[in-house]
Amino acid sequence: MKLAILGADGAMGRMIAGIVTGDPDMQVVGAFTEPGAPTIGTDIGVLIGKKAIGTKIEDSTGLDKKIKACKPDVAIDFTVAKATEENAPVIVKNGVKMVIGTTGLSQKFLDDFKLLVEKHEAPSIVASNMAVGMNLFMKVVGQVAAALQGWDTEIIEAHHNRKKDAPSGTALTIADIIAKAWNEQLDDIAKYGRSKGPAPRAKGTAELGIHAIRAGDIVGDHTVLFAGAGERIELKHVAHDRSCFASGAVKAAKFLATSANEPRMYSIREVLGV
Repeated sequence: MKLAILGADGAMGRMIAGIVTGDPDMQVVGAFTEPGAPTIGTDIGVLIGKKAIGTKIEDSTGLDKKIKACKPDVAIDFTVAKATEENAPVIVKNGVKMVIGTTGLSQKFLDDFKLLVEKHEAPSIVASNMAVGMNLFMKVVGQVAAALQGWDTEIIEAHHNRKKDAPSGTALTIADIIAKAWNEQLDDIAKYGRSKGPAPRAKGTAELGIHAIRAGDIVGDHTVLFAGAGERIELKHVAHDRSCFASGAVKAAKFLATSANEPRMYSIREVLGV
């Protein structure tokens, strides 16, 4: 399987490259980063501390021509929303399948991207979190939320101090799962943090608290708290390092290359079997 990596010099891109270069059935044929990055021209193998593999990091300008030249089967994108929304359509228009782990994407992009995937027969996956444990966690949260409708429910997420979006894409996915379990629209029930002063919970209506913490080098903690009269349940997932996301992304790429026969958007749960 021939793979292109967007955001190849970032933490996630390097981890993915490390997994792929150790797999005899996979090959990195394209590695892209933002214009002006100091890593441009560096062999991706050398960048991750291994021997050169013959694929140098390029900037993403003129991406259409570069994708046509390296001809990947699948592209994995862990960049930022602005870059993904510009580059992903170029890639799928070339019939290349995509795994996108970028968060903060607009709903318009997601809607348009789905149509492009179908039109150009490039099955793809967009997921806020690729970890096996987190996806099982999300399934359990949905089941608990359905059983405890009416309980006070809060989501608390914590990430490193460099994370750009808040709340995290994973927290928003969890929130949407809970809203659906309650037969509610997330926009109607979400309460993002609470400002200084009186802030009691709304009575007689559903309310879902969502809170973000940014500190140190926290990889990713997500807690969902369900509180009833005299008792509470707390469900928590902790990512110890980013390898769980990287391995999930590579599994998704393999799934698209070998098992995705329909020209549609697939879910990460289909890949992970949860």
